Amino acid sequence: MEGRKKNENTEKYRLDSLERVLDVIECFTYERQKLSLVEITRLTGQNHTSLKRILFTLTNRNYLSQDKETKKYQFGIKFFEIGGLVYASMSLRKAAASHLAKLRDDTGFTVLLGIIMEEQLIYVDKWEGHNVLRVSPRIGSRRPPHFGILGRVLMAYMPPDKIDRLLTKYPLEQYTEKSITNIQEFYKILSEIRQNGFVFEREEIHQGTMGFAAPIWRADNTIAGAVGIAMPVILVNDEREEQTIAHKLCQAAIAISKEMGYNGGPITRTT
Repeated sequence: MEGRKKNENTEKYRLDSLERVLDVIECFTYERQKLSLVEITRLTGQNHTSLKRILFTLTNRNYLSQDKETKKYQFGIKFFEIGGLVYASMSLRKAAASHLAKLRDDTGFTVLLGIIMEEQLIYVDKWEGHNVLRVSPRIGSRRPPHFGILGRVLMAYMPPDKIDRLLTKYPLEQYTEKSITNIQEFYKILSEIRQNGFVFEREEIHQGTMGFAAPIWRADNTIAGAVGIAMPVILVNDEREEQTIAHKLCQAAIAISKEMGYNGGPITRTT
């Protein structure tokens, strides 16, 4: 009875049109990197007319490309881009895991890991603190690129024209009475991040919380992501304690960067 109910729920949420698209994509393997329309028709068993529409759409969106001479299809640049992002995210999480855990255990506070993907901030890992604070973003959550401590760090190392474009597309928002919404003031914060190597934020995103974040670097001296630490304001007593937390955060960021192959060379702004 339970198995039948599970099957009924599965059928309820299945999307046939998407399944047909995924069937086409899954025809391609290491052994079958280039396929003709006839071969894809045979492998999927789909209607010839609807299959041509699927192939046209995937090609038009650069998920597939078609050789002009052989007419065969293969994976396009979009899959290459997505694969690179997934690999970068996974390799970053692997490199960061033990250092995030240590930072959480050393401080007791929540630790976050984020990247910019498709011009948005993506949270790729989170280690909950031992205190009562529960930072809302889940792994995989998306936010505007400038959002919070992680977004500021990631934007700080972008070229000025890209920062301008993203701030036009995603205007600064008022989350609390302390939120920064003035672009010039925001630019000043980005400049300070580049000078200091980390950012500090107090109750600008969530009332009663504060945090620090620092960049993580790759072997080619470009930014790989940002690590942040969030805590309740009431649990940090003075400036000396803030400096201690910031130091531990920066040490963790350096350690993760070394795991990513960074050797301390001059940084390169992300294009």
